[in-house]
Amino acid sequence: MFFCGGVSLKKYLLVHIPHSSLLIPSKCKKRLIKNVRKENIFISDYLVDRLVSKKVRTIKFRYSRMFCDVERFNTEEEVMNKYGMGVVYSKDSNESDFIVLDEEYKNNIISNYYNKHHDILNKEVSNIINMCNRCVLVDLHSFSELFIKKVFDKDDAPDICIGVENKYTSKLLVEQTINHFKKYNYSVKINYPYEGSIIPNEYFDVYDERLDTIMIELNKKIYLNNNNKLDKKKFNKLKRCINKYFKAIK
Repeated sequence: MFFCGGVSLKKYLLVHIPHSSLLIPSKCKKRLIKNVRKENIFISDYLVDRLVSKKVRTIKFRYSRMFCDVERFNTEEEVMNKYGMGVVYSKDSNESDFIVLDEEYKNNIISNYYNKHHDILNKEVSNIINMCNRCVLVDLHSFSELFIKKVFDKDDAPDICIGVENKYTSKLLVEQTINHFKKYNYSVKINYPYEGSIIPNEYFDVYDERLDTIMIELNKKIYLNNNNKLDKKKFNKLKRCINKYFKAIK
């Protein structure tokens, strides 16, 4: 159901990859009312998991975000609920219904997938902190310029968006991250077009200075071509950059 892998070169480093999978389980497929193949690729963090070395400790959600989005808040205040794209999606990026939902189905997904994923994340972060007295949590994503324009009406996106949390992201980690990606000639912006980074539930209301979290959002144009296919030259450059970043984190 979930994947934890890698033996990190940095024992205190954990990379969270929640949106790269395209896998839709049969229980979800039975409820679909339209073909979602293209949409599934479009809204996924397509191929991001392949950028990360197997030597890096990762937590990857096995299923598509069209089935369950483990980075949404499971509350009525979740801002993406208004788009039908909360924990359990009812609409696609065109604001079109693509699935038949009921409360029993949604509650099952939340209990058996969403909550279990966060239990694993909480446990892994706590284990790392107990072992190393610190944890650097990198929340790794990618984004489409077309998606942010269509859904959020945002333009002028950078190559790399760095998401930070005021209390939970150290200035040192932010500076190191900015400098690293600029060294590879990528443009960088802080908290644009996305903002913040994941904070494990166990630490959300209880600040622990040993946790340092940062989100890295990769513009898909820096590793895919115009047809959403892998651009080998761009991909390999970004992969080298990403993994050298993981090695360099202090």
